[in-house]
Amino acid sequence: MKTVAKVVSTLGLLAISTGVFANNNEEVGTQDVYLLGELGSHELEDVSGNQFGVIFGARNVSANGYFYGGEVEASLYDNDISVSGTVDGLDVSGKIEETYGYGAYFIPVGIQFDASENSQVNIYAFAGYSAIRLEATATVESLRASANETIDGFKWGAAINADFSSWIVGLRYSKADLDYDSTEETIAVSFGHKIQL
Repeated sequence: MKTVAKVVSTLGLLAISTGVFANNNEEVGTQDVYLLGELGSHELEDVSGNQFGVIFGARNVSANGYFYGGEVEASLYDNDISVSGTVDGLDVSGKIEETYGYGAYFIPVGIQFDASENSQVNIYAFAGYSAIRLEATATVESLRASANETIDGFKWGAAINADFSSWIVGLRYSKADLDYDSTEETIAVSFGHKIQL
């Protein structure tokens, strides 16, 4: 599954470079390059928190409105689970915290249609590779230990956004299958800007 995710992500990065550097021709209507910020509700194994992310993307839009492309994403998370108790008379506590994540996605197909003279609506699916960094700490009385680990895997989702001239607003849903049979889900609102090249 990880190999598939990384192959799909490589296709996404290739699509981004194609979107940025492709020459105009009769088959390609436009090339959009954009930068989005996102705020989301994030869940990892039924533990909910917040996600703050940045997405860089590009897409080739054909004359009939269909498009393909790719996106790369970086995120910070405000999400943790804490436990505490007493074992054999000792005070014991532990905490697992999500710190940051990243991903790269291929957009195999999307559709863009005009909502008005100066605005368009984009609907698309995406799939690729995603990773989340975890920090774990455990305390027994005054003794403390910590460890870090990155869990990764295949991520997919769908998005809808509206372009208003050079501004973009939208909504995204994604789900990922990560290591240790972990499942991650996020629903986020996004706001950003088209980059003029």
